Amino acid sequence: MARYAWAFSALEDTERDEDYGPGGFFPLKLGDTIKPPAINSSTHYRILAKLGHGSFSTVWLAHATGDSGEAEGAPGRAMVAIKTLRASETAANREVALLQRLRAQDGTVPLVVQLLEHFTAQSPNGIHQMLVMEPVVPLRKVIAHLRPHTKSIIRQMVEGIGFIHEHGVVHGGKYHNIGVALEGLDRFSEEEFWSLSGSPDTSPLVPLSRERNPASYPAYLTSPINMLEFVKDGMPGFLRNEPRIRIFDLGCGRFADEAPNAEPVMNLCYAAPELAIPALLNYNVNKSLCQNWRSDIWSLACTTFEIVLGEMLVSAPSDVALPIYVSAACGGAPPEWASWFLRAAEQLHEHTSETADAFWAEKVEVMKRKQTAKDFDAHRLAQMLRCMLKIDPEARLSTVQLLQAPFFGA
Repeated sequence: MARYAWAFSALEDTERDEDYGPGGFFPLKLGDTIKPPAINSSTHYRILAKLGHGSFSTVWLAHATGDSGEAEGAPGRAMVAIKTLRASETAANREVALLQRLRAQDGTVPLVVQLLEHFTAQSPNGIHQMLVMEPVVPLRKVIAHLRPHTKSIIRQMVEGIGFIHEHGVVHGGKYHNIGVALEGLDRFSEEEFWSLSGSPDTSPLVPLSRERNPASYPAYLTSPINMLEFVKDGMPGFLRNEPRIRIFDLGCGRFADEAPNAEPVMNLCYAAPELAIPALLNYNVNKSLCQNWRSDIWSLACTTFEIVLGEMLVSAPSDVALPIYVSAACGGAPPEWASWFLRAAEQLHEHTSETADAFWAEKVEVMKRKQTAKDFDAHRLAQMLRCMLKIDPEARLSTVQLLQAPFFGA
């Protein structure tokens, strides 16, 4: 996509201004209304707040109303999240198909964010896929206030990934893709919501070129709402009650029975070694080793590690740091790693099962300081994580086996 020049710099926590152009984002601003093109649909979605953005989409909180202005939408739900995809991603995106397979059955508690509606919308930048979903707050934004429920959160995460695998889907995600259902938002009117959320930071979008189509970009970029402060002020019970975990953002997911992508989109900090090491070496990933349920287990372990310890297992995915982090946690690495990563070779040779025991003993002590709930057993969690963090994919436990781990019976 062509790079455009703008009069002002964008805020740090917004999407890039240059992403508004052919193939780019759908231009939206607060107060805008989106109407699905279906003839039989009377629903309108009014944009209330920015929830976030990524490389391929922006996500907004919206209020669903009918032609009469009364709250409408999915049964019992007036507040929804709308994910708008870049026009360049719409044709190839699989998320709608994945989420449709992962719909919760009637009477069951959903473990994956629920897709309520989907449609396409046209802008000067192209055709955009719109996904209407239940709103969630990313777990990483609120985890510090949910420590008494850490064990339940981990169980729900394992159950959720297990549900995904049972339905023939590979998630391929990371910590940022775990959320908490925002139950209770529907009771707020638009005016009440805005009164509690306050005014967001914005930066004007003014192109230097007079030839730019003003309909191809919003009048300003909007920072995301601070949902933690909102729930503290308007939904205090949210942080006291047991959270309802939702796994979301399957943009990196795939059907398990389809031909894998030889160049999967992944974050190396959460990627299993069979994916991360070839990527660091710029090798073509062996198709038989592309993202599958076993690589999801590694990513789930990295996510759990980060939740309970407040630090990442792999914090620097360089060709020196990543092999060292993995080897330290796993008690050594395959001999060929030392020849592949010469600058890390000395430390790789030092790692043994004994050094791994010391590594985990230190982490257990940190867990004990951070996790004070009576039902949390740091030793048993460390044992479970070590069974997930196996360099050999075949040695990793499945979600069914993980749910039988002593940690969940502690």
